[in-house]
Amino acid sequence: MPVLAQLRHTILAGLTATLIAASMITPAISQTPPDTKAPVLQTQPDYLTMINVFTPISGTQDEVAAAIQEGLDESVSRLPGFINATVHKSRDNDYVVVYAQWEDQAAVDAAVETIQGGGAPAMMRAFTIATPDFHPYDVLSVHLAK
Repeated sequence: MPVLAQLRHTILAGLTATLIAASMITPAISQTPPDTKAPVLQTQPDYLTMINVFTPISGTQDEVAAAIQEGLDESVSRLPGFINATVHKSRDNDYVVVYAQWEDQAAVDAAVETIQGGGAPAMMRAFTIATPDFHPYDVLSVHLAK
């Protein structure tokens, strides 16, 4: 990877993580009815937050995002230990980011086994047309507008 492209990728990854943290720490404002579950980021020390930056094969960002959304809707969101997830698409068409919270590492490990075992084919499709880069995080604080 050329130095400029690598630098851009590193800066974008850092900005993406910062923007996700900043945008997701406030309660979601949604057009959904109030009785519908909406993601709310909490500083629960027991929760495991996974931030996964997918780098799609050129020209496949929409396909990757659709596969991830389908995989979350049809299977992953039904798995034990899943709390919530949000899917983000970069405006430069280079990345898809998933911000997900799980009860613990065991739940994440079980989800990975389910995906690898064929229990979430749409999610597995996303992993075949994009390169994932994921890391576990703890939410340190939540800041609301004053």
